[in-house]
Amino acid sequence: MRSSLLVYGTLLDSLECQPYVTRKRDDLASRLAGNPPMSEHADPFDHLLPVLQSGLRSVDVKPAGKATIDEWLRPVPKADPMNLMMVSMTSYQAYNDSGGAEDYTKVVYDALHQPERLEARTEHSPIPFTELPEHVIPLMIGVDHSVSGAPIQITSEECGPEDLVLVILDYHADIRPTHVSLNLSQWDTERRGMVWLEGPRPDRYDAGSFLYYLFERDIVLPENTIIVGPVAYPTERLRAVKDERVQEYVELYDSLVERGLKILHWSKINDTSWRESLAKMLDGVNGSHLYLSLDSDVGVLNSINATRLVHFGRRETPVKGLGLNELVGIASEVRHWAVKKDVKIAGVDIMELDVMLIDRVLSPVLADRTSAAIVEFLSALLPDSR
Repeated sequence: MRSSLLVYGTLLDSLECQPYVTRKRDDLASRLAGNPPMSEHADPFDHLLPVLQSGLRSVDVKPAGKATIDEWLRPVPKADPMNLMMVSMTSYQAYNDSGGAEDYTKVVYDALHQPERLEARTEHSPIPFTELPEHVIPLMIGVDHSVSGAPIQITSEECGPEDLVLVILDYHADIRPTHVSLNLSQWDTERRGMVWLEGPRPDRYDAGSFLYYLFERDIVLPENTIIVGPVAYPTERLRAVKDERVQEYVELYDSLVERGLKILHWSKINDTSWRESLAKMLDGVNGSHLYLSLDSDVGVLNSINATRLVHFGRRETPVKGLGLNELVGIASEVRHWAVKKDVKIAGVDIMELDVMLIDRVLSPVLADRTSAAIVEFLSALLPDSR
């Protein structure tokens, strides 16, 4: 039977990045003054759905709906003075520190089980996530990567963590609790002769730590997880640093690798043998179900420009992400492995997208091609799409 994609949208966008928040506020204020919006679409789901319907010609693409959230937490809040007041670094920090990302992930989890909770739902969405026919592959499109935890957890509960293979494409590994990330940043700030001004923050489930929590809660097994494309990892130079803040990060990383976590670093993908390395990693996992998560920042400043990471500047993006050939090659390798091993593609998501940058002309010599890259990636990954 012809394969189908059932597309879900998620809306959480509480990024703590001042340039990003300032742009969101400026767009809100401009619309309140009667000017046109920066983006004609309210979120990545609205932008990409028609693109996928026209671009993936051999796969039926149908909308399911979106998991609702308060307006001020959306990528493009409605033009309302209250939203303008709420969109701020202070509000986002308070929301995130109070466990907001985990709360919204639970909202998405419930909406996938009970699709009547979805907003903008269609005739294609009355079937719960766990009851989708075999030929239907759920695809989630959204912003904050932590929300991927909802469909991953449902898939794990359905097949069992021992039968779930998780492949994540990401510029970061998303395995560090908040205090580990902050301690590393504090050490790096002091190393450069600067003063650390940020106070303590609670450990929380968020876009930088969600995979750590999936491991800790036995939702996903490290030995069945592959992360492709991360730039940062404990180099020999970092391992030589005796500071306890650095060593805590090194020990955390090593403990997950010892438990079987497989990481194909960005630097290795520049090697001509990266396909063999990925194939070996795939052959080293066991499971009947595959969930693949694409964090769009894995292609930052290269194949995918419309990702939130670009707003953090060069300190956070020291190198370009993966090119389109690499992204398509990774998808092809995963698909080949899934067919060879008779593994079901149980779910896919594409996250961390910046709707205000998707497919925009960014400069006289640079136009964003995020939509085209996503279509090519999914075409290489999905059954019967080529």
